[in-house]
Amino acid sequence: MCVENKKTFPSNIQLALFAIIFFLAVFGIAESYASEHKNRETIGQRFMQIRWNPSNENTSLSAEVSVEDLNWSGQRRAVVRRSSGSSTYDSAAKQACQSVIDDFPHMGCWGDTYVFNFTSRRKSVQYRPPGCIGYLALLSRYGSESLGNAETTAEEYVRERWTADRIRDYCRSETLLPTCLRNPNVGFGGHRRIEGRSVAQSAPDVGSLNWWAGVVNGSLSNVVITVQRDNAFWMLESGMPGLKDAGDDEFLMRRISDTLFNSIMFFELANMDRIEFKRWKVRRKKLPSTEKLIRTRDGQIVAYECELRDGKKVRAKLDESMSINSVLVNGVSDSAWNSAVRDQSSSFHALEQYDSFGFKTIPAKQSMESKLLR
Repeated sequence: MCVENKKTFPSNIQLALFAIIFFLAVFGIAESYASEHKNRETIGQRFMQIRWNPSNENTSLSAEVSVEDLNWSGQRRAVVRRSSGSSTYDSAAKQACQSVIDDFPHMGCWGDTYVFNFTSRRKSVQYRPPGCIGYLALLSRYGSESLGNAETTAEEYVRERWTADRIRDYCRSETLLPTCLRNPNVGFGGHRRIEGRSVAQSAPDVGSLNWWAGVVNGSLSNVVITVQRDNAFWMLESGMPGLKDAGDDEFLMRRISDTLFNSIMFFELANMDRIEFKRWKVRRKKLPSTEKLIRTRDGQIVAYECELRDGKKVRAKLDESMSINSVLVNGVSDSAWNSAVRDQSSSFHALEQYDSFGFKTIPAKQSMESKLLR
């Protein structure tokens, strides 16, 4: 018995030392990161400042708003952590933050805090990264809850839904995501996160396919599936699991939808200092969405249609290669959206000036995405 105790006692000490070292490492990384980016502005932070409309004009106020990851749904919400003392001011700050995390779901904002300051008729938004506690909270999502058959289920789901041919069709230049909008570490939902790599679909002309999933009581809640080829990055799927036996039409609609809404999202971010947002119409898909493909009498696909948040119908007319030719909203040509589709390459290049955390890099980095979009 004594021998057994002697064998286990050192291992417990080693585990304790490992935990302490790990904590200090995470703390050091978090503090170093916060210090390095203290006086820099993220693209999300800048966009919040543009969308924020404080009502006070003569009072100096400040409010702190944090972004929370909701365990079960995989969605994120803005929460006022420190009130300014004015409910109207707090509400405006919260709304600005929430609008950005809703409209740009792949922007890495989890656990971040934003300080909305108004002084002498000037407004500013300061960014605070999660810090040590925030990073540990994120890592804690890899917990000890029983996974059941979740890993096997996830692997089968990815393999059966995303065949090599479907991946090849989706992974085009117009569905590429810039570095600042390719954050898969948000939106999983669940009590625990699992991840894996699919070998079956991975090939030189396909890329490396990786997946993440949230798990609740042994079942998948949300999934994120990505493909990376050199430095090019695509997000095939993000949200609640779909049908494993879905037909090809669903994957065609997914590609067209992502192309359509990514184009306007890229356009807004790339031109945020030039767009007059008080008059700008936010164009986002209503979720859950009723979408469909429009066919001619002989079955040829000629358009994609879905409903927007404001209840209007957007229709993307398609050419023979199933690429977007023009965009109409309620039957009327949308000049801004058509410009966004036409200038998607330019918008993409502009966004490639930002790193994965949303900070502008100088000079703008060149990548495989840039080559693919030429």
